[in-house]
Amino acid sequence: MRDLRAIVLAAGMGKRLGSETTGIPKVMRTANGKPLLKYVLDALSPKPEDTIIVVGYKKETVMEAFSEYQFAVQERQLGTGDAVKAAEPNIDDDFEGSVLVCYGDMPLFKRETYDTLVEVHNAERNIVTILTGIYPEQMPFGRIIRDSGGGFERIVEAKDSDAEIDKIREYNAGIYVFEKAALFDTLGRITTNNA
Repeated sequence: MRDLRAIVLAAGMGKRLGSETTGIPKVMRTANGKPLLKYVLDALSPKPEDTIIVVGYKKETVMEAFSEYQFAVQERQLGTGDAVKAAEPNIDDDFEGSVLVCYGDMPLFKRETYDTLVEVHNAERNIVTILTGIYPEQMPFGRIIRDSGGGFERIVEAKDSDAEIDKIREYNAGIYVFEKAALFDTLGRITTNNA
């Protein structure tokens, strides 16, 4: 297997979980006695020294609980791309492998899912590989837009959707594998001109 680094996004406040009133970052909310982030980290193959946790809201709480990992700080929560960009200085310039990006508040994904995504990425020699899911109901997640040949075209977030896009039932799961050079080159071109 090629060299792999992981970036785990854990900077968000968790407004829907009431973090403003509890003072607990969403990745530190517990399920069955363990923080959500613990489940994610346990499912990843990269070792702690090859895993970067991007922190922001109440960062000290997360850093203290997972001190064996390396951290990047997202000073202001300006979206997923900005969070990933915050981790760039933690990855050596001479690293030429792949970078797995996932959310720290999704405890139900198994190691096999992450590992299979990386295997497919490597086998197909992709620049980026995106995990998607198909659900019969309408969900408040980004839709996968495909071209006429079935290839990936773009992701449209729920807030930017219209009636036609709302009919799409293939959703972005929020887990990606990128080639490092392409990832950080592209992040520099991301804008915030969407809802």
